[in-house]
Amino acid sequence: IPKKKGPLPAVLLLGGMNGSDRENQGLFTQLAGQLGDWGFAVLRFDSRGIGSSGGSSLSATSGEQYEDSIAALDYLLHRKEIDADRVAVIGHGEGAFFASKLASDKKNIKALILMSPMISLGGETDISFDNLSEMAKKLNWDDQYIKLAMKSRMETIETVKKAKGDWVSLLRARCFLKKLREDLEANPIDIIRKVEVPVLILHGKEDELVPAKAASTLDKALEDSGNINHK
Repeated sequence: IPKKKGPLPAVLLLGGMNGSDRENQGLFTQLAGQLGDWGFAVLRFDSRGIGSSGGSSLSATSGEQYEDSIAALDYLLHRKEIDADRVAVIGHGEGAFFASKLASDKKNIKALILMSPMISLGGETDISFDNLSEMAKKLNWDDQYIKLAMKSRMETIETVKKAKGDWVSLLRARCFLKKLREDLEANPIDIIRKVEVPVLILHGKEDELVPAKAASTLDKALEDSGNINHK
């Protein structure tokens, strides 16, 4: 909270949620400091089961993580120092998905910034392997390895769809299927089309985890929905 007279404009920072702490590898620490210098109050928090937050990160569903982001927004809006009519959300990585959902559901959000948006979660965007193909190009995978990776991903998706319990072993790792199912069923493009506030999408050209195509897909969805204030 900046040391100045309020009520203050505010920013909510949302990271990867599933395993992200309030520092988000230093990114949110730096952002919060700069925004504070500019006169914004900033809220950032440890996601469920991480750092000082209770609960379990291993068994948290996307729905529960979204509930946590709603709780964070409600807390921010009810602080006496905050101007509830001047609140923005910045979402980074998977946090961009929750930030977009907040902006589409809650009228309190006045602006949205998506940083390296990992919004191609499940649905057609995941099955088409766009992000895997982009990653393969940047990391110079050979054709055989690309085919193996794609085969592994399809087998994983089929395992998730057919499994009856909430936990399964995938590639020697114990995975919580309820979250994976929610991610596969999500249609992020429908969510972004409901966002009516100004949107800024930031994406690094050298990003190896999230393809630049994700940013352009979101930008086009905003354009198609009639949102004229996006960049």
